[in-house]
Amino acid sequence: MGDTYDIGIDIKRTESIKEQLKNLSQVIESEFGYFCRNKNGINSPDTPDDFSKSLFNILYTSWRMEDFSYLNIKSILNIVKRNQYIMTCFYFLVIFTGIYFFTLFLYTKCFRKLLRVFICKTCRKKKEEKEKEKMNKNILENVRKRLFNIITYCFLCFLLCLLITVGAWFLYRFAKTRNGIHTNICNVSRSIEQLLVDKCSDSKGTHEVCYSVEHIVRDATEIMEHYKDVKDVVRKEVLLDEDRPIPVLSKYFQSFEKLKKLKRNIHSNNTILEEQFYHTYPVLSRLSQSLQDVIEEGEKNLQNASDTVEDAKDSISAAFKSVDTNIEKTYKENMEKVTSKLEQASSQINKIINKYKIKENINKYTVSIVVTKLILLLPPLFILVGLLLFMYFLIKGDIANRNNLFLDLFGVFSAYFGFLTIITLAMSIMLLTISVLGGTSCIISDRILKNELTFEILNDTTIDYCLKNKESPLIEENMTKNIVDTINSFKTGDIENKIMEYGAFFSKVKEHYKENTNTFMDYIWVVIVKGKRNKYVDAIRFPSLRTSILGTGITRDNVHFGKWNLWGVDEFLKHLNAHFFNRRNGKLCYQDKVCENDNIHNYNITSRSSIQDPKYIALRNQLPRIDFQTDLDNVINLFIFKARITTENIFDINELDNTVTEKIKWDEYTPRNKTNEVKRKSIIQTYFVETIDDLNFTDILNFFIKIKEQFNSLKTLILGKIETLVRNTNCSRLVTELNYMRHNYCNKIVLNVTFLSISMITFSIVSFLLWYFFLFFWLYYQIKTM
Repeated sequence: MGDTYDIGIDIKRTESIKEQLKNLSQVIESEFGYFCRNKNGINSPDTPDDFSKSLFNILYTSWRMEDFSYLNIKSILNIVKRNQYIMTCFYFLVIFTGIYFFTLFLYTKCFRKLLRVFICKTCRKKKEEKEKEKMNKNILENVRKRLFNIITYCFLCFLLCLLITVGAWFLYRFAKTRNGIHTNICNVSRSIEQLLVDKCSDSKGTHEVCYSVEHIVRDATEIMEHYKDVKDVVRKEVLLDEDRPIPVLSKYFQSFEKLKKLKRNIHSNNTILEEQFYHTYPVLSRLSQSLQDVIEEGEKNLQNASDTVEDAKDSISAAFKSVDTNIEKTYKENMEKVTSKLEQASSQINKIINKYKIKENINKYTVSIVVTKLILLLPPLFILVGLLLFMYFLIKGDIANRNNLFLDLFGVFSAYFGFLTIITLAMSIMLLTISVLGGTSCIISDRILKNELTFEILNDTTIDYCLKNKESPLIEENMTKNIVDTINSFKTGDIENKIMEYGAFFSKVKEHYKENTNTFMDYIWVVIVKGKRNKYVDAIRFPSLRTSILGTGITRDNVHFGKWNLWGVDEFLKHLNAHFFNRRNGKLCYQDKVCENDNIHNYNITSRSSIQDPKYIALRNQLPRIDFQTDLDNVINLFIFKARITTENIFDINELDNTVTEKIKWDEYTPRNKTNEVKRKSIIQTYFVETIDDLNFTDILNFFIKIKEQFNSLKTLILGKIETLVRNTNCSRLVTELNYMRHNYCNKIVLNVTFLSISMITFSIVSFLLWYFFLFFWLYYQIKTM
């Protein structure tokens, strides 16, 4: 069968897809594996949904349906404008910024000059003198003022500590947010990797979470490799590429050749027995003739069976060509799409990585924000240390209340905290905006995933289809329908029926033949004197002697089987001696030393005997008539041949067993089995029985059943893989993945960003209070010193 389609090429191409998948997975791992450090894989999706239970959901209620009709910058600004919390912060920032820049005028010399104009210097001096006199007079009043100052400084220290604490809380929430971002990136990258390659520890698992494109490719490869194996096995066993019988049928031709060989061997050895030893195998000759009938009828029916098998070969060849065509078509329609999609995905991922450099940028911005926050916290820390030292020296008495060396710096502190308030409030608005937009996306996505809300943009998409049909398959089950239909179309029923008919014929022939031969099979060893064209038998004048010698075997005992009653050698000699040598001195013996030694005149016939032996001539000459002597000579010659048959190697079986190069004896060629002996089988019996038993068409039926099972195994494999593919790529997996991504995004990023914005707003409020109180106390001390 000439193949126009080499499935091995597509197998190699499919294997190359696995390499593409691994390379793409390695690219994702190298870029995003950084975000999965110190994490034991993807987090469990069963963690509680803190976002849905959060009190901060009131922040995410400023969206309207019309905002998503045409989602653009204007729509996003509308959502932000409607949010009262963002706008409150924004208006406060605008107002405070104006106030802050106005208050910067207070730190100028011009402001101080104006202040002096409005304050009476004389009155101030008198007031100071009175206060000094009062202070000198009332120590308790002085202690009270110092205590008031200490309390004031303690309050400022408290605010500074609160500011530093809120800043530390911000860093903690920022670390949580960063971890949430890392976790989400990790989860998304791991999900993509799991979609691409098999990441499960149990490679045999086909759970939908473990099912990947690599699994699909591996299944496709397994199907094609199994089909290739089936094709190779069937091609080898059916010999589709060769114009000769299939091996299982060749065996039957060989069986008939064996029967012919057996017939030739029996005929050859029996011919030697007849022509050289004037004896014959009566039973074996009859079996040989029966074999001829079996060979003639069998070969005729075997040829018919061979023609039927050739028709089957054509059917198998057509089935393979059809499957080849469908596999090639299916491969081009599906695997080439997979290759194209992988190339596009690889290109897009590399483009995103090179353009956005996610790992580098996230690390850069993370470090920048942390460093900036720490830098902003350093001045409050130094101011806190300065205030604590100032209070220490004030309590110790080293610094008088009128000493304003440190108090003059309150204006600088106020200016810094005002600036810090503006910066942090702007950051708070930005974080709160991100939080509100993120929370809005979480609420919208939740309603979409629950199929409570739809958008036109999702119409006629895979997501829309899966949300409405969560248990529906994403892949059509009939993608391999043509291949399965072709396999189903391969039916061997008619062929099997014909083979069974031929098998039934051979069974009848074998049964009939065994019935005719089983009775005589145990007597194939029987050898008797040849009746026709036998010069020794023809030369015997007495009819009774001629008849009795023809019915005498080559064994000592008598033999009875069927209608046959054969004398043994002992029985024949008994009658012969009684007839010829009764009342005479001496008798004939047959290979019997004891008999020979009983009487010096007895003559023992062996394979080396001759009618020219003097001892025999002396015994023969006792007979009174010449015709008696002549008949006795002929009988003795036949008995010498009997002795030679039982003792000499005269049978050739090299044609039946090429390992036996030498001739064998009669009792090896056709061994006789007695009831009290271990049963032996001759090579003729073995060859005959085994060859006849080989004529069993069950092997051909089993051969076609095996081929049918090969096709069925391929069909079962295809259907099983398709069922696995459909089961593990249904819509529920897509919906589950989307829910899981939303869950992680909302709980680990949006919620943490909300906490982060609140911490930043709190920080801004505390910074604002510090600006206010430092400004107030600075003005107070400025007025007091004037």
